[in-house]
Amino acid sequence: MPIEVALKSIDFLAQSAKEAKRTPFVCFFGGEPLLRWNDIIIPTVQYAKEKYKNSNFGFSITTNGTLLTMDKIKFLKENRIKLLISVDGCAPTQNYNRPFHDGRGSLMYIEPYMRAALREKLTHTFRATIIPETCQYMYENYLYAIRLKYPIFFALVDSFSTWDDEHEKLLRREFEKIADHYIAYYKKHKKAPIELSMLRRHLKKAQKDIATGNTKRARIVPRMKCGLGQTKSAAISPNGDIYGCQELTSNEGAESVFYIGNIYTGTIDERRDRLAKIYEDNPVSGDMDCNKCSARTACNGGCVANNYLQCGIVSQSAHGYCMYQRILYETAIKIAKELKLGVRKNDAN
Repeated sequence: MPIEVALKSIDFLAQSAKEAKRTPFVCFFGGEPLLRWNDIIIPTVQYAKEKYKNSNFGFSITTNGTLLTMDKIKFLKENRIKLLISVDGCAPTQNYNRPFHDGRGSLMYIEPYMRAALREKLTHTFRATIIPETCQYMYENYLYAIRLKYPIFFALVDSFSTWDDEHEKLLRREFEKIADHYIAYYKKHKKAPIELSMLRRHLKKAQKDIATGNTKRARIVPRMKCGLGQTKSAAISPNGDIYGCQELTSNEGAESVFYIGNIYTGTIDERRDRLAKIYEDNPVSGDMDCNKCSARTACNGGCVANNYLQCGIVSQSAHGYCMYQRILYETAIKIAKELKLGVRKNDAN
């Protein structure tokens, strides 16, 4: 992205936020955004803070952490920039998933900066991706996040990978171990060892389902879904085009179903409405009959961008996503039942 587009994006966001009576917020996303630290991130942050002093601009960066330095962490702290580091887990996982080009593992370079960012309260979420080749370390990755004292553990399955029966069983077994640890810790300390972000919605639904006996599919509201350009979020591409989701900021331009405008001419309501209608007109589906899926009460239909890229339609989820939702919900049910969450007092006696 040229610096001219970055600064024009700030102008566009400031005006849009003013009209919507919201606080403007920018997430630097990639690729790897720290590659553009000096020529994009620093001048863009400074421009926003100097020109729009009363707008209270917020910023965050999503990075793999390999280019972090203490000087960068100092700048992030001084400018109150939130940090999300994509790190997949302990050494066997991280070094397999994210090696340097020469084969060296990356964890030993990232960990000191993760610890520094945690001390400065710049980050709070351990953001991991689960792939078949390292899924057998999922429990160890969870413990690693706890040892680092992360408040939140967010682990997302790579649904683009091929998940066969063997690796699904491995992942399910790892989540059974996570559930056992979570339950034992909760019983002893009266609190969770860490917030399991991907499990949060499922645990809430599991509690309610146990208490009410609910078995109905979750209701999905298209205009509330991320990625459809209906909420407060959208993505700006390097040339200034606006898309419903950051995963689709390609060079397709107006040909893309996710294209909803440009920072120079504004968003196009007709395109936004069209994107939402495509979702509404195509029933949510997955790798099996959703009415028979064990996760039907908690599933929200998946990431619309991944659905589109994998299945060619924004409302159809691939097997990897569906499989993970079932594991999450079954884990949530186990935790809720063991801790009697959602069970009425007179029912527990």
